[in-house]
Amino acid sequence: PANPARGVSPDSQAAPESGQEVSTDPKSQSLCEPWRDFIERSLHLGRDAKVIWQDLVEEFGYGASYESIKKIAVMRGLIEAA
Repeated sequence: PANPARGVSPDSQAAPESGQEVSTDPKSQSLCEPWRDFIERSLHLGRDAKVIWQDLVEEFGYGASYESIKKIAVMRGLIEAA
């Protein structure tokens, strides 16, 4: 991976299986929901939310914005809202 985490990588078990469908219905769930465990573990390990987002984009073609990752971090109290 481009920016390996301390014990966490975007291809860990928290990432969805290749070919797994991700809901795009905004009423059903966040677009980052399939990666929520990976995102939260990475944040708790002190990884920067922007770096996590970049890893997901590069490794999995993640199409949602950085703001979706940032929202999780803010909701968990791991970063302050700007």
